[in-house]
Amino acid sequence: MPDEQCPLCGKHAQRRDQGRNQVTQVACERCRDYRITEEAADEVTHPDFEESKRAMLSALTREASEQGRIITICSSEYKAEEGKEGIAIADLLALFPRSIPERIDRALQNLERKSSHFGAPIRVDDSKDWPLFFAENGDALRFTIEHMVQSGLIQEAFPPDQGGGEYALTVKGCDRIEELRHVRPESRQAFVAMRFHPDMDEAWHALDTAVKEAELNLHAWRSDMVQFNEKIDDRIIAEIRRSRFMVADVTHHRQAVYFEAGFAMGLGLPVIFTCREDDLNDCSFDTRQYNHIVWKSPEDLREQLRDRIRATIVDIPPSRRGA
Repeated sequence: MPDEQCPLCGKHAQRRDQGRNQVTQVACERCRDYRITEEAADEVTHPDFEESKRAMLSALTREASEQGRIITICSSEYKAEEGKEGIAIADLLALFPRSIPERIDRALQNLERKSSHFGAPIRVDDSKDWPLFFAENGDALRFTIEHMVQSGLIQEAFPPDQGGGEYALTVKGCDRIEELRHVRPESRQAFVAMRFHPDMDEAWHALDTAVKEAELNLHAWRSDMVQFNEKIDDRIIAEIRRSRFMVADVTHHRQAVYFEAGFAMGLGLPVIFTCREDDLNDCSFDTRQYNHIVWKSPEDLREQLRDRIRATIVDIPPSRRGA
């Protein structure tokens, strides 16, 4: 593929060699910013690679970029233990929304991120914005927009023209976004994403304790509670879906933690980011726009996280917060 083309969609893109591990930084109008290894680029541009899967990858890189994250796509042969950076193509595809209603919900959230204020018109370009809607092409984009308009989630701000149109979130659409921020208030589970390492054992105990102390019957779940193979598998996806919120500790900066957090954010789940103080400057992803809990000791982590959960998730009255 020519150097000026995006490996995922074929559109004109800026490509820059990262100078390490044969990784290329891609800036595409359609897929936005992402990184891809040479092996992964060869894989996705191979004639046998399904076009629908390339469209799915475009949607996922676009969503991540809109969230302020940059995905590093690795080949299907990539093994997580080889390094802390990157995600295999199959694991990334597992994060794609599985149903039409979930696609609509995530598209609605993507539109909100592009809206400067309530009622602001949002320009949608038929040629480059279909990944925002998890659509496969411009035709699917127009069908999805029509469905969202008819459902009352968005409205036409200005009549569509040949290249696209401008739309605004409706009150119903904003209400749906607010619902997604409280996806499962009845769930008693908090999903914890973190590195599994002996030097994090005390931190895990602090996280687990903080969740239990925040509200009666809340419990923490992390993926090594079941057989785990360092892949973002169906069990992990299912547990994130059934959780009330996520705690993502980015100490050691494991890529899987960032990907799981991004998936949870796409579902509308609240995500609380935490990081050990001496590791904060090594963040490999742009998550600094999120309010991290920066902790110095496990006890510090326990107290800060408990208070954050009570203040933002379970809404414990001030009279009980000292308990």
